[in-house]
Amino acid sequence: MKNYLFPFFTSVILVLSGVINAQGNQEESKNNLFVIDDQTTISFSIPEDRYFYSNSVDENTNLLDLRDITFSMLKNISSFKAYEFYIQRIRLENITKEVKNISVISGLNHMKSQFFLISKGSYESFLNDPGGFNSNFLSSINPKKTESQNIRLRNFTFQIKPGESVALYYKFQMPNKTHFYANSLQFYHAEQFQENRRFGIWLEGIIVGSILGLLIFTLYSYSQIRDKTTLYFGLWLITAIGAVIGQTTHDGARFFEFLVPPVVDNPFFNTHSFPTTVAGLTGYTQAMMFVIFARQFISLKEHYPIAFQFTNLYLVWYAAHFFIVRLYDINVDLRLIWYPLILSTLIILVLIYYYSIKRYRNGMLLAKFFIIGLLPYLVFRIFGLLGIVGIKQPFAYLPESGLEFFLNQNGVTQSVGLFTVAVIMSLVLAKRTKFLQDELNDNIQKQVDEAERQKVVLEETVQERTSELREKSTMMEEISNQLAKYIPPQIHEALFAGKVDTKITTRRRKLTVFFSDIKNFTSTSENMQPEDLTKYLNEYFSEMTKIAVKYGATIDKYIGDSMMVFFGDPESRGEKEDARICIEMALEMQERMKELREKWAQEGFAEPFEIRMGVNTGYCNVGNFGSDQRLTYTIIGGEVNVAARLESVAEVNGLYMSYETYAHVQDMVEVEQKEAIKMKGINRDIRIYSVRGRKEEGKEQTKVTKVTKPTKKELTEIEQLKEELSLIKLEIRKLKR
Repeated sequence: MKNYLFPFFTSVILVLSGVINAQGNQEESKNNLFVIDDQTTISFSIPEDRYFYSNSVDENTNLLDLRDITFSMLKNISSFKAYEFYIQRIRLENITKEVKNISVISGLNHMKSQFFLISKGSYESFLNDPGGFNSNFLSSINPKKTESQNIRLRNFTFQIKPGESVALYYKFQMPNKTHFYANSLQFYHAEQFQENRRFGIWLEGIIVGSILGLLIFTLYSYSQIRDKTTLYFGLWLITAIGAVIGQTTHDGARFFEFLVPPVVDNPFFNTHSFPTTVAGLTGYTQAMMFVIFARQFISLKEHYPIAFQFTNLYLVWYAAHFFIVRLYDINVDLRLIWYPLILSTLIILVLIYYYSIKRYRNGMLLAKFFIIGLLPYLVFRIFGLLGIVGIKQPFAYLPESGLEFFLNQNGVTQSVGLFTVAVIMSLVLAKRTKFLQDELNDNIQKQVDEAERQKVVLEETVQERTSELREKSTMMEEISNQLAKYIPPQIHEALFAGKVDTKITTRRRKLTVFFSDIKNFTSTSENMQPEDLTKYLNEYFSEMTKIAVKYGATIDKYIGDSMMVFFGDPESRGEKEDARICIEMALEMQERMKELREKWAQEGFAEPFEIRMGVNTGYCNVGNFGSDQRLTYTIIGGEVNVAARLESVAEVNGLYMSYETYAHVQDMVEVEQKEAIKMKGINRDIRIYSVRGRKEEGKEQTKVTKVTKPTKKELTEIEQLKEELSLIKLEIRKLKR
């Protein structure tokens, strides 16, 4: 096997020597030479015009094909076509006295790429990882290792001896215009690069850890105060962590691999595409969330609604830009894609900064701290966005050191900006929380003081109103007591208890009605002095009223010397009990009148009052009669007239009652039936019973002459007469119509 391999390698070396000699004249051109000397920095790039470029080549072009390819200066190349393969060439010469170990990174966003290195008597070939954005600036060794002895360098690393020159060929596949930045390569001195890598990883860890700590603190604060501004800041911190982890700088994409290992040979989840997509997603979302947080902090919607609508348009534009660029393969000039985004971001950040200043001038003290926190975000955001279009970072002018190397990257600049803003804004939110707490405490204290003042005022007012109400209550009580003398006590109590109202309404009730008047009052009053007449008449009514109130009678009215009361409304004990109580009242009134006549006779009243009484039980209309201006509570109906008629025909000092009343009290009084009478409007004979006194207990009930109950036959005849009378009335109404 060795006998066959030796002639093969010999022929290859001869071919390579031929290639070098054939191109010797072109490589002698200084335009295609880069000299490494003691002044060359740890990280260096070669201007694009130093490279020589081929025309479009086949994807399978290899080392042996290089001798047949013609290379030209950049200015002689018309354009690079998307998805085509090209080869660029540069010659490196080491004029130092040391061996230089050089690492070279594939071009930004090149889809596929391969390095060829030709030196005197040797060659090397290195196939880069596919997937485009190979911006692994810090790592020279793949962090995912299966065996400690099996180490594959991720980036192409080679040696240049003192005084030696090498030819470096770089074959690459162009992306479309949207993702094309430049064809220049990035070179590093490998040893010094590794030293700086430690410092960069350390700083990046501090940034991620610090933001994570601030996130935990913010989420805890939100759980305590439930404040929207704090919530939005916490969401922004989450996106900021994703943006820092996913940044494709300073081991950014590779740092992501420690969290999510790449899937080999998968175009989306490979070592480049997936971290780059995450970095893009979190980069966009953190920019959007910061705008949402900022406008919430300064209450932009409440105070400047038009500016708030502008931020809404910006958010829609930003989200649309992300999905369009990521989902569609748009082959347009890079400037048309990124310049509008950069410009809109600058405008919206300046807009928020402007309105933050206005809010501070209008009295929002917290806006001062927000302005301080917003300033570094604005500055670093501008640096980062300008770096996208190739503008050099200000940190590139720092003395060469690990810090300069760390900061002189576009993505890192934004990461540092996010970290700075996260720290400052956390302090601002802490200050804001304290400010709001102090403001809340002041408001609470003011409310407490106001409550105390209101309490004092209220107590004084209550005392004043209570005194007024007490006076009015006393006055109303006096008025009520006076009014009680003009209306029945039952109605008086029911009105104040809300049991009845003053509407003009009536109802049918079965009542026991009582009438009384003084015999020959007119002639008697003519023979008396007005003062004496008033005295004795008032004494008479007072004594009778006391007895009526005692038995719960409803006093309807006094008519001259007459008195009308009834039982059964507004309160009733039942039809029978109402009748019995009424008779008890009448008997006690008779007894009291005997005492009064003896008293009046002793006082010189020659002809003391003598009264007659009549009682009837039947259905009456009872309720409020009159008008809206004046009402009277009274009863009307034929049964009322019956009671009045009984009183008018009664004997002096006598008590007459109808059969309807007698039926309920026949077991308690002795009676004498009188001759029945007829009344106009009453379609029955009125049977009259004269009360002779109470029945004595144990004494056999005395039979009353002519006291008979109507027979069943008589009751039937009465009912027939009632029906015939109703028919006659109905016929009369028809004739009238």
